[in-house]
Amino acid sequence: MSEHIYIDFDGDGHGDRYDSVDTGHGNEYIHHDQYGHVDAIAWDHNRDGLIDVLMTDDDHDGGLDTYQTDTNGDGYMDTSHPTHGAEDGIQHHPYIDFNGDGHGDPYYSTTDGATDEYFHVDGHGHVDAESVDFDRNGLMDRLFLDSNHDGRFDRAYVDTNGDGIMDRPAR
Repeated sequence: MSEHIYIDFDGDGHGDRYDSVDTGHGNEYIHHDQYGHVDAIAWDHNRDGLIDVLMTDDDHDGGLDTYQTDTNGDGYMDTSHPTHGAEDGIQHHPYIDFNGDGHGDPYYSTTDGATDEYFHVDGHGHVDAESVDFDRNGLMDRLFLDSNHDGRFDRAYVDTNGDGIMDRPAR
């Protein structure tokens, strides 16, 4: 699991709460608003405790619309650009059973045009699962779960044969 670092998602000078996960490609920090909607995601790609990339939903419409990067390694965002959606103009909305009960579950989704992410929110407004489609083919490649509901992802699973069904725990 990733360490708990100070992140001020909304720029008010105070650290904000978030869900965290080690994706295997660095640490990811997910912030959600008071309604449980994902409104920002930060990445620490090199695991140095400083944010490298930040995507935010500035107009609060449910899609991450601003892409910010830290160009000099100090953890502060230096550039800001609008995100660009998928090349085909759509994001897949696949059937996802986060809790394994055989029924599809509701989720919030984001895309950066290269990866699709799907977030399940529990009954208390907290992100308790994230499913990731790295190749944007509509089939999930990895699943992260907060099985003990402490606000941190503690289990990860991977699809090893490309059918969108998680086959084994991730290493």
